[in-house]
Amino acid sequence: MEEHRYRVWIDERKQIFEVKNLILTGGEVVRVEVCNGTSGINTEYFDINENDKVMRFVGIKDKKEKEVCEGDIILYQGGTPYEYKAVVRWVDGELAFVWEEGGESDSISDFWFDESDQSLTEVIGNIWENPDLFKRFSNA
Repeated sequence: MEEHRYRVWIDERKQIFEVKNLILTGGEVVRVEVCNGTSGINTEYFDINENDKVMRFVGIKDKKEKEVCEGDIILYQGGTPYEYKAVVRWVDGELAFVWEEGGESDSISDFWFDESDQSLTEVIGNIWENPDLFKRFSNA
């Protein structure tokens, strides 16, 4: 069975944490245990409310070997005219990019796993900590 990893945006703190454990009730995440600090030894617990967001790592890395997670803003630099920003999302159970222009969601399964494309993709932020990087979320 594949192990999933998560991070969480805690709105009250305006901060993202790596999740150590999810606490579920009726299939919904209600509480998380998170790593607090660079050592990963200290932990904290947060009750999840409507403004918090639990995000799953998608199992791939960008050109700098940074793990890609739901909500990340990526920059794809395939040369003009193929340079764009997108947000990583799950759309109908499929991993997708949501483009900055046009508002459409496109599946990335056709090209993401090609090593040459992966080397052109970089995580440049996320929609919670850096909403100004992605115009569609800057007024959210």
